[in-house]
Amino acid sequence: MNKKTASLLLTLLAAVLLALPGRAWAADTTLTTQVPASHTLTLTLDAGIRVTVDGVSYKNGARIAIPRHQSPTLTLCLPAGAVLEKADYNGRDVTRALQEGPYRLPPVESDGLLTVTLRPGTSQPATGDTGAALYVLCASLAAGALLTLGRSRKKHL
Repeated sequence: MNKKTASLLLTLLAAVLLALPGRAWAADTTLTTQVPASHTLTLTLDAGIRVTVDGVSYKNGARIAIPRHQSPTLTLCLPAGAVLEKADYNGRDVTRALQEGPYRLPPVESDGLLTVTLRPGTSQPATGDTGAALYVLCASLAAGALLTLGRSRKKHL
């Protein structure tokens, strides 16, 4: 290959390389996206727990639509005698915040999951007092004994 041919090929190669980026920069690219107006908050709650979101009460499995960039207020309603084990919002521990009262979520920008569990062995107590029957029986026996004692004293006088 002679010098002229080599020089011509190199010039042609340089022209092609310089033309490629210019062509890519000249193209217009349009990107479009859709931003949702609301996101879904899903509740996973142990039995008996209810969550109030901005004044509306929900139970386990509820899927609540929250407007984008809003900060709803959550309040826990636990069964009588139950003790909160853990509350988790999108992987973040919010147990203490919910124990102290209403908790305001950060602005909602994506779907969320709230999981609330109770401490094992803390369930709602049974209604009725099973120990009352024993007290009634003892009181009846004591009253009967006092009556018998009172009658036996009258006979001896």
